[in-house]
Amino acid sequence: MKQNRIVAVIRIWIVAIVVLAAIAGGITLYVQSPKEKLERLKGNIAQLKEEHVPIRFQIVSRDNGQIVTKVKLYDMDGNQIGMAQSTLPGESLFLDFVTVPFEKKYLAFPQSIFTDAVPAEEGIRLFPPL
Repeated sequence: MKQNRIVAVIRIWIVAIVVLAAIAGGITLYVQSPKEKLERLKGNIAQLKEEHVPIRFQIVSRDNGQIVTKVKLYDMDGNQIGMAQSTLPGESLFLDFVTVPFEKKYLAFPQSIFTDAVPAEEGIRLFPPL
């Protein structure tokens, strides 16, 4: 009888250890998941070529307080995926960029176009707000 009790206690301890190990493994996977995702994203950014041109910008004309611009967007293979021509009031033209630090450099993503007569908040958005 005493031996059956010892076997039962040992079984309870084994089950408890297995359950705790499963919980610890689940927590480890949950904690590592964001780290792994970050490393994967860093790897994707590292694959970008520095000579890649995602946008080409042209001032078509600037007359009588109006600036006519043309913007062309390109995919990673260099194929044109979009083009827009716009007329904005103003004399000076500005581009707004979102910058993201990566290693010891920065990646710049063009976000909007505006002028001295059109505030940045009312300018032409090239991409949805980040």
